[in-house]
Amino acid sequence: MNIFHDTPCQEASIHSRETFIACGRPGASAVFHKKDRHVYVMCEACTYHNVKNRGGIELVPKEE
Repeated sequence: MNIFHDTPCQEASIHSRETFIACGRPGASAVFHKKDRHVYVMCEACTYHNVKNRGGIELVPKEE
């Protein structure tokens, strides 16, 4: 079950340059960034990129 699907990805689109443009794809997970201490909902591609290249930490929902 994807609890983030109704929330669009909050990462910047590859089309962002001077102005922030959100990615907007369906959210797949939450990623925590130590740098600014915020949690962002991201799609699968943005999650992969942020964890691999930017030091993000993917937060996994606790199983009940």
